[in-house]
Amino acid sequence: MTASRAAFLAGIVDGARPLHQRLLDAKARRVRVVIANALDGAPEVATARRLAAARPVELLAGLALAMRELGATRGLIALAAPAAEAQHALAGRLTDAARGVGAAGVPSSGIELVELADAAAGNDEAELVADLGDRGEPDAVVLGAVALAALGAGGPALMVPVTIAGAVLRPGVRVVPVGMSVEDVIDAAGGVTVGPAWLALGGGPLAGRPLDRDTPIELRTRALFVTAGDSDLARRTRLPLADRLRQSLSACEACAACTDVCPPALRGAGLAPHLILRALGGATDQPVLGALACTGCALCDLACPVGLAPHALVLAAARALRDRAADVDRELPSGTPHPLRAERRLSTRVAALRLGLGAPHGVGVGVDARESPPPPPWDPAPVEPARISVPLLQWTGVPARPVVAPGMYVARGSRLAEPDAGTLSLPVHAPFAGFVGEVVPGRTGFVTLHRT
Repeated sequence: MTASRAAFLAGIVDGARPLHQRLLDAKARRVRVVIANALDGAPEVATARRLAAARPVELLAGLALAMRELGATRGLIALAAPAAEAQHALAGRLTDAARGVGAAGVPSSGIELVELADAAAGNDEAELVADLGDRGEPDAVVLGAVALAALGAGGPALMVPVTIAGAVLRPGVRVVPVGMSVEDVIDAAGGVTVGPAWLALGGGPLAGRPLDRDTPIELRTRALFVTAGDSDLARRTRLPLADRLRQSLSACEACAACTDVCPPALRGAGLAPHLILRALGGATDQPVLGALACTGCALCDLACPVGLAPHALVLAAARALRDRAADVDRELPSGTPHPLRAERRLSTRVAALRLGLGAPHGVGVGVDARESPPPPPWDPAPVEPARISVPLLQWTGVPARPVVAPGMYVARGSRLAEPDAGTLSLPVHAPFAGFVGEVVPGRTGFVTLHRT
């Protein structure tokens, strides 16, 4: 069975896209280099880093399957420094395979481990390809380490590793069932430490989006960051877009501090957040076209000296442009990478300090007086919720069609929903055995499952 077929049957998602579709697209492009992205790129998020160290066999096997399907001659695993734990685990398995005593599926050659600077937003695919330089190639395919490990493990995608960090009693990376609620996941980490008015940010503290407490974990979920409901981070995250625009129009001085740290701008992608903010105030619309290069990393927010949030406005401009197909078809401005790109990039440590994370350390005022928090550890303790609500749409595409009814008993790994023929969809499986409760079809639909 091909890797793409196995990924489809398992229902594996890589980012927002089905893994099998990414593999088929790469095969059509005839890529010869596969890059396993084991970078997290955000403060206090360590999902890929810890997975690479805890499950090296699955990651290596999944990478080998992808390489075989694409006919790739090289495989790279990108790790964020310091990566001694993951390097040791992966290199040991590769050495065993070369000696003929390795685990089944682990290749004996053709895979290289690459340690890169732990840059904020360094897990973005374009950033990763640029960082690899001559070690990769421009048309290489970048696949997530979590998705590749799921492929290498075999069987349906039922569980997902998630970093739970911030104001929780036991921060860590835990493997949880798909469909488990945000509140239940946080309770499994010992609960919150900031009182009842807390907020969970999906994706981490840097560019995370607010989540309701009953929001289900999806296959693409990578992190939950908990903060106090009255914190500055929560306030800025919840600020309405109209208020952000009014603040920017009155306070933006076009100092370009946001553009100086913008990853696409440093790559020469033609994005200048400070010019977009000025354009939204009535200037020419030419700089606004660069908004289409925005990855939503929110580093511009950290750089702004007056506390504005450019990234939300830039993303809003990009959405408006995509609604106008004629503008999207126009050629985007581009150029060469900035000569000081390496020096201007923010590390995850600096990003953490600018967010005010970490414990007080030493004497002084400002970010230098704090010690940045260490990456959360891998927590192997089992997570067994009594009830979950598995979403029918966890990817870019169309929802799966439920094939179960309330009251039915389902075994672990059996299908709860099927993709309709000819649609960009995936099968949805039961993370544990139990009885089906509520079944709601559609884009926001779900299947509720009660553990037996």
